[in-house]
Amino acid sequence: MCKQKFYKICRYIGYSLAGLLIALCLAAGGGAIWLWGWTWKGSPTFHENWTPEERAAITEFDVHLRKQYSSDAVAAIMAHVRAFCEIPDGDSVSPGIKERLAAAYVARMVAAPVSGMLHRFAESGDAASSETVSFDRVQGLTPAIVAAQTGHLKALEALVKHGADPNAIAFITDEYTGSMEVDTPISPLLYGRYTTGRSLPWETRRQTAEFLLAHGGNLNASQRINKLSCDMALMLRTPERIAPWEWALNHGMRMTPGNLNLIVCFAEARPLLERVLREKSVDVNDCSSTRTVLQSLLCVLLGHYDEERWREEQPEKMMEAHLDMLLAAGADPNLIPKEAEPQRPGESEEEYKERLNNSDALKDTPLDIATKALKRAELPAHRELCRRMIEKLKLAGAVTGTE
Repeated sequence: MCKQKFYKICRYIGYSLAGLLIALCLAAGGGAIWLWGWTWKGSPTFHENWTPEERAAITEFDVHLRKQYSSDAVAAIMAHVRAFCEIPDGDSVSPGIKERLAAAYVARMVAAPVSGMLHRFAESGDAASSETVSFDRVQGLTPAIVAAQTGHLKALEALVKHGADPNAIAFITDEYTGSMEVDTPISPLLYGRYTTGRSLPWETRRQTAEFLLAHGGNLNASQRINKLSCDMALMLRTPERIAPWEWALNHGMRMTPGNLNLIVCFAEARPLLERVLREKSVDVNDCSSTRTVLQSLLCVLLGHYDEERWREEQPEKMMEAHLDMLLAAGADPNLIPKEAEPQRPGESEEEYKERLNNSDALKDTPLDIATKALKRAELPAHRELCRRMIEKLKLAGAVTGTE
C-alpha cells in the first residue's frame, strides 16, 4: 500500500515536471518566434509604379533590416561595453547571450516595424505616411530616417520620391530636458557615420542630400540636429571636415552662435570662419549661450598639452589668427554670457547667487582664461602662446573680471 502511494506521488511529480518543462519549451518557442519570426518573411511585393532600380534598393534595405540589423546592434552594444569598461582596442571581447538577445530585441522593436512599413509602402506604391516607430525613449523614427542611418541612400531616395517626408525628425524624450532631436533623413548624410559601420564619400552623400532638398527637404526644418551633424563632421575629423557646413550654408542653413563657438576652435575651419565673419551671418557678440565666441577660443589654451599633442594639433597656428579675425570683426574682449553677469540692479543677493549656481555659463573673461592657462601651461611653447594671446587681448582693451 505504501509502495503504491509512493509510486503515485512520484508519477504526480514526474507529470508536473514534464508539464512545466513543456510549458517552458512552449514559452521559449513562442518568445523565439516573436523575437526572430519576423525575419523569416519574404521580399516585398511591389506596385507597378516602382522602377526596377527602386525595387532593388528597397529590397536590399529590407534584407538588411531582417538579416543584418541585429548584428549591427550587437556591434553597437559591444562598443558601449568597451567604452564603459575602458577595454583597450587590442583586446578582443566577444558578445555573450545577453548582448545578442538585447540586440535581437532592439531589432524586433525598430527594424521589424520599419520592415513592415516598407512592405506596405511597396505594395501600395505610396510611402507617404504619418506612421512612426518608437523604442525606449526614441520616438519618431521613419523608414526614411532608418535608411539614412544605415547608409541605404538609394532606398532613401526611392522612399522620398514616393512620398516619404524628407523633413521627418526623430527625437529622444527626457523627463528633465524634454524632447531633443536625434536624426532626420538628412543629418546622417552630413556627419557621415552609419550604424552599419560603413563609410560613404562626401560626394555620394551630397548628391543624395541635394535630391532630398529638390523633393521638399528643408535644412532649417530641424532646429538642432542638422547643424550638429555638420559640427560632428568637423569634430570627428572626417576627410571632408568643413564641406558639409559649406554646402549647408550654400543651401540656406542658418548657423547659430553655438555653432560658431565650436568652429572657432578648429584650425581646419578657418575658411569657414572667414566666410561667416565676412558675411556677418552670426553675431560675434552674442552672449545668450553659456560661452561667448572669445571665451570658447581661449578655452583651447586650458587643455593639457604634452609635446606629442602639441606637435599633432599645433594650436599656435590657429589661436592667434582666429583671435585677430574675431577682434577685427568687432568681438568684445570683455563680454561674458548674460547668465554670468555681475549682480544686476534690483537683483537680491540670494537671487544673484541662485542665478550663478543654476547656470553653466562661464564667468571668466577671455583675459582671465588666458591668464589661468599661462599658470597651468607646462610646455615653453604653450606658455609663450599664452603670453602672446594675453598681449593681444590687452591691446584690444581686455580686462580681468576683478577689474
